[in-house]
Amino acid sequence: PIAMVYEQVEGEAAGFYGIQYRRVEDLGGLSTQPDIAVCLYFYSSFNNSAATLTAGVEDLAQTLDKKVLFVAIDVSEDSDISDAYGVTSCPEFILLNDATRVSTFNSGERDYWTVDDVAAWLTANGYEPDYSLLE
Repeated sequence: PIAMVYEQVEGEAAGFYGIQYRRVEDLGGLSTQPDIAVCLYFYSSFNNSAATLTAGVEDLAQTLDKKVLFVAIDVSEDSDISDAYGVTSCPEFILLNDATRVSTFNSGERDYWTVDDVAAWLTANGYEPDYSLLE
């Protein structure tokens, strides 16, 4: 699993921030942090639209900085984790708060959806993206 962290970009001038990818060694420990929710983003690197969706998820990670930590999990590489969470379709988002599943956004249950629908799902669960952070 890889965490999408909004922080100063290494090797860039001070004040230049962006999404950095950080390997997660202890997903269980990470998901028990009481001060930040964790959104597990299950995707498949074999899906051609994964890159486009991931760019949208990066925007969500930036707009929800310090409220929600997004963790990308490739189901083809980490099938044990997707099995443990009962992932049935890809992509799928699972929102955790203090290691408890709050809600699931299952793309397989929808005919058509966009990353804006994921943002609306997060808002409905109490985590409204602040799009002014993208400016």
